[in-house]
Amino acid sequence: MRKYFSIVSMGRSGSTLLERLLASHPDITSLGEVISPYGKYGKNSSIPIRQFIEHEMFGERTGICGFKMPFDWMLTYPDVFGAFFDLKFKIIYLKRANKLDQFISMKLAQKTGVWESNANYKGARIVIKIEEIGKFFISANYADEVLRQMTSRFPKVEVTYEGLIAGDSHQDILNFLNASGHPLTTNTVRSRTMSRRDVIENFDDVAEAFSGTPHAWFFTAPE
Repeated sequence: MRKYFSIVSMGRSGSTLLERLLASHPDITSLGEVISPYGKYGKNSSIPIRQFIEHEMFGERTGICGFKMPFDWMLTYPDVFGAFFDLKFKIIYLKRANKLDQFISMKLAQKTGVWESNANYKGARIVIKIEEIGKFFISANYADEVLRQMTSRFPKVEVTYEGLIAGDSHQDILNFLNASGHPLTTNTVRSRTMSRRDVIENFDDVAEAFSGTPHAWFFTAPE
């Protein structure tokens, strides 16, 4: 018998970290972006998503089974919601509270081609356009709210990337999944090793532009 879950998040929010943390638990099977144009389902999408999840995705494995479902692929494969409902999925809604860090991660990944959490950005730096990042702050917060509404009818726990890094939310997630207490570990590496100030070439100008706004703390939060 299986109990299902899915990690739902925006990109660059730490979903790979969470997926691999959960995969380290002996009672949990945690997979990546299986339902995506590049994943196993994208290459075999002639069958219904529910059938794929039940009979193809996990093989013979039982117990607590889940996978990542990024926001973009939820829009591409809307039938996944029906499968989630029919199979009584639990949702782990993951977000990154610091939208500046999320933006930096996206830009550095685009610049270096490092998208997986298995290498660092090798000292890459960026120049931020104030108008661009201002729009990103608005759109990212809007997307967070859309995801919250999209998953509102499912059993759900909300966690942040920052909480994962600190280890504060590990036990909450295990309790939510009804999994036994077990240390969660991962072999992922932090891709960005430099401070925000060192990464952003025009850091002072950008920080000044958002001084006194609700986004000001993004620039001063502990790293």
